[in-house]
Amino acid sequence: MSANPAHMFFCGSIPLEHEVDVFRTLAEIGGERLRRVPDGELGDRKMWVIGQYAVLAASPALEFGPFPADGLTRRTCYQIPLRLRAGKTGNDIVFSDLGYARHASSSYGLFREMKKAGKIPAHWRLQVNLPTPSDVMPMIEAVAKAAAEKAYRKALLAELEEIQRQIPHHELAITWDVVHAVLTWEDPTNKYITQFFADPKNDFLRSLAELGSAVADDVELGYHLCYGSQDHKHALEPRDLTACVAISNAVAAKLGRRIDYVHMPVPRERSDADFFKPLAQLDRKRIGEIYLGLVHYTDGVEGARRRIDAAVKYLPEFGIAAECGFGRRPSHQDVVQLIKLHADIIDNDRAP
Repeated sequence: MSANPAHMFFCGSIPLEHEVDVFRTLAEIGGERLRRVPDGELGDRKMWVIGQYAVLAASPALEFGPFPADGLTRRTCYQIPLRLRAGKTGNDIVFSDLGYARHASSSYGLFREMKKAGKIPAHWRLQVNLPTPSDVMPMIEAVAKAAAEKAYRKALLAELEEIQRQIPHHELAITWDVVHAVLTWEDPTNKYITQFFADPKNDFLRSLAELGSAVADDVELGYHLCYGSQDHKHALEPRDLTACVAISNAVAAKLGRRIDYVHMPVPRERSDADFFKPLAQLDRKRIGEIYLGLVHYTDGVEGARRRIDAAVKYLPEFGIAAECGFGRRPSHQDVVQLIKLHADIIDNDRAP
């Protein structure tokens, strides 16, 4: 091999007991192999955007709709979709206090003090993951999605502004979690998404560029590109990395700044060259670090090495990660062992 992955990345949720356990475990196992770390997205953030349901339901303009005829499924995020109240219009939808700034501020206080005490590396940045507004909309009925997305976007950008006000920029990294845009690029006709954008691909691009542009120049900017992980399954299976590369390049071309890092998932069974071939087309002038989500609990170091061997033919340097966060993984899997697996892969790959 001509490449030796030296860095690891964690997408967000790491369901340990407390944030202090997350930071301490990542320091003990990851240490210098990590450049930025999440707080574990504990509590109501463990299930990603499902934790935002209470925020959406609190809007005076919305109410619970009827129980879906086909039941609660992945397409509803297992929540009864919300609808406009009688007499209300889309302009009446308002959201406030999404909770992301409060969590980030609290976690940063612990992060800062653990740094001062020498418990975690001084060079680390706190990684704050935020969802794209469209990825929160499955919990809203179709006719209200567009208006609700606009209101949620406004509230989310206000949260980002507050996060950047409270946390020193040299210690902060913002990761945008992206699912619906990725699924649209993979298959614009897919039945998983109820599209509400007029021109989905271009509208998704404008959205991702707007979100990225709201991140201050001296704050790190990243995108976690995802195919979904509910029930430990993808919503769609990627044919290869074409969609991830195309989105990364297109967003980078629209931004007035560099993308510092991008995470791309790699299914367990894909160690074929064709899957990784699109990586050769990445715009490396505008895009910094690439993390490939090729770490899988079920086939360990050897499985990861097969995928690394295939990827390095098209991308000489990259870091490693799992496909997604750990909050929705099967309960019998040991989270600490999964973290250790990342270090084992790096150490094994660097061995002579």
